[in-house]
Amino acid sequence: MIVKGFRLKAKNNQIMIKQKFSIKVSRTDNLPVILNIFGQQVDNNKMKIRYFHHAVLFLEFIFYGYCNPDIESNEVDCISHHQSVQDTHLALMRQRSKAMQTSFMQKSAIARSSMDAATTAQAVFFGKHILVRSLEKLNHQAYLALTAEMTQLEISKKAASMAMITAQQAAEHVEMLNETLRNAQIYAEKTRKAADYANAEYVVQTKLLDKAKERIKTIEQRLVEARNSLAVTRVAAEKAAGAAQEAQSFVVSAAVLAALATQQEGARYERGLLLPQETILN
Repeated sequence: MIVKGFRLKAKNNQIMIKQKFSIKVSRTDNLPVILNIFGQQVDNNKMKIRYFHHAVLFLEFIFYGYCNPDIESNEVDCISHHQSVQDTHLALMRQRSKAMQTSFMQKSAIARSSMDAATTAQAVFFGKHILVRSLEKLNHQAYLALTAEMTQLEISKKAASMAMITAQQAAEHVEMLNETLRNAQIYAEKTRKAADYANAEYVVQTKLLDKAKERIKTIEQRLVEARNSLAVTRVAAEKAAGAAQEAQSFVVSAAVLAALATQQEGARYERGLLLPQETILN
């Protein structure tokens, strides 16, 4: 399939034909409009192409349109088709620009409302802060007044309490004096009874003391007997300890001899001169 194209030049918002050319493409390249912004021709009669999806900002460009192969020239149709494409794209760009401008204005309005809300919130915060400070001052003054009243009340309570304590102490002193007098009388009676009891107890204690002296003598005799028995036991223990020490020495000597015999037997076994056990013991 032959695609005819025109190198166009834009000048004063008008499109003028600068150069004609034609290229061969396959049937599978079914693209209604191809726009090559850079216009660079590559090998095998193929063109580097880019889809038209951004703003058209150029002075010279290449336009390719599918033309009728049987007609040698259809410049007017291609140019008018390109003009309609360009107009459509410009309208789309204007629409996008308006949408972006509208979005920007909306965002600006939102930003202004946010700033106004922040300013209002800041003013409310400062107002509440001033109110809190004034309430704190009033609270402090009320606390001072309450503290003074509580102090006076505590002083009055302490004075009344001291007066009551003084009266109670006076009554207690009178009662204590009466009680002391009664106790003195009771104590005199108890002293007399105690003297009688002490005399009787003295007689009893004298008898008990005599019995205790007899018990002490008996205990002293038993103590002498126990000391003698302890001396005999100590001598027997010393003898037993000596015998045990001698037995321990004998056991140690026997162990040493057994160890030496074992070493000698091992040495002879290694040399091939193992002797009977009786010979080693001898």
